[in-house]
Amino acid sequence: MTTSGGPFISDAERFAQALARTVSDPELRALPLAGGVDQWADNTDLLGQPRAIRAAVDALGET
Repeated sequence: MTTSGGPFISDAERFAQALARTVSDPELRALPLAGGVDQWADNTDLLGQPRAIRAAVDALGET
């Protein structure tokens, strides 16, 4: 399915939840569903700095 804005999946949360249910590792299952860093950070400077990305991801896990 596409939207007029591009090839985006409508109701993507449903797919993410279905995929998450297939994860069998308990540690992975315990992690929040935050998505990829480029889904929540629209900053090319950040995306080019792996240490900054790791710090941001770690901060998300603390909330």
